[in-house]
Amino acid sequence: MVGLVMTNSAQQVFEQLYQQQAKIADQASWQQAIATGFAKPTDEDWRYTKLDDFFQLDFKLSIPSVVSAQQVQALALPLDSYLLVFVNGEYQSHLSSDDLGPFTISELGIERSPAIAAEIFQLISESFTRHPQHIRLAKNTMATKPLHFLHINNGDGGMSHSYNNVSIEQGAQCVVIEQFVNLEPHQPSQFNGARLVFNIADNSKLEHYKLCLQESSYHFGHNDLHIGRDCQVSSMSFLLAGALIRHHCSAIHHGENSQLTINSLALPSGNQTYDSRSFLEHKVGHCHSKQLHKNIVQDQANAVFNGMIKVAKGALKTDGKMDNHNLLLSETCQINSKPQLEIYADDVLCGHGTTTGALNPEQIFYLQTRGINKVAAEQMITFAFAAQLSDAIKLPAVQSCVLAHISKKLAEVLS
Repeated sequence: MVGLVMTNSAQQVFEQLYQQQAKIADQASWQQAIATGFAKPTDEDWRYTKLDDFFQLDFKLSIPSVVSAQQVQALALPLDSYLLVFVNGEYQSHLSSDDLGPFTISELGIERSPAIAAEIFQLISESFTRHPQHIRLAKNTMATKPLHFLHINNGDGGMSHSYNNVSIEQGAQCVVIEQFVNLEPHQPSQFNGARLVFNIADNSKLEHYKLCLQESSYHFGHNDLHIGRDCQVSSMSFLLAGALIRHHCSAIHHGENSQLTINSLALPSGNQTYDSRSFLEHKVGHCHSKQLHKNIVQDQANAVFNGMIKVAKGALKTDGKMDNHNLLLSETCQINSKPQLEIYADDVLCGHGTTTGALNPEQIFYLQTRGINKVAAEQMITFAFAAQLSDAIKLPAVQSCVLAHISKKLAEVLS
């Protein structure tokens, strides 16, 4: 377990903030965070994630904020869904759907799921989450509309944290969307931590989308997937806007004959750093997993990918594949990629691969000979690079949002 790259003064600030809400904070997570310690910039898991600007933030607790129903409607994806609204990490029942259909929601209490791959920001988020929520989908139930988590930061400069646990019981099926937005487009920077845990029982099906759309925020997200037997699970994350994003997706196959897809697309520009990490453990055999992680990097931006597939002893007939592909749109941007395998079983089929390159001049020239100008040709090739992920989105509202942000990012550099 690796700790946070933090100065002594920053550590003291976090300790003081914790004491201000110690009565309602998670003491066990905070003690684990303290025991974890704070790492040095040279530690392998942090050496490529630029945190200098993050530590210049004026860390403070967020204050209660008033958000109107009209603002929620303007910020939320335009789709028919069961809507759960969180403002600065706090669940807002009066802004959420009156009817949650087959879903039930209640406060989680002190029961927390141990992290699959614990790290310091996950522990900090758990420590500072005031009212974690438990969402349940009953056995053999198919949700006809997506469950939509809308996380709104109000821009008061305070840090916000959320912890949600979703239980998908045996034979149930649902689509879950996480959407992270700011109340105002150019609000002050703030620290946003989010943890979402899925417990997916046998014979269940989950389709999950995550959209990071917070222009000025420092977002640290942690999604855990606990997968039972004979399940079909997909998780797609789109890191599209934010000053700094570090997203973890961790999963464990607890039952045989399950299929898992984990995909991500990151578009850092300017001086942004987007860090996407996956950890997958095949604890049992006869499971299939497929991962595709892509980065489109511009300007002086930095993209990081770190992925691990671990196959436990006895997990026979495991089929796991992980690919990372990166497109560099400038000479000053960078990508750091580290796909990894740990295999302790025989008779498995596992592999990983990574590629990094710039736009192909021959492809651009070919399109130009067909009457397409250079800028349009570059945009077409870049869209084609992202299409493998954007085309896999099954919800039109989500797909339109992703494509709009890709177009906006490309217009800033390919013009």
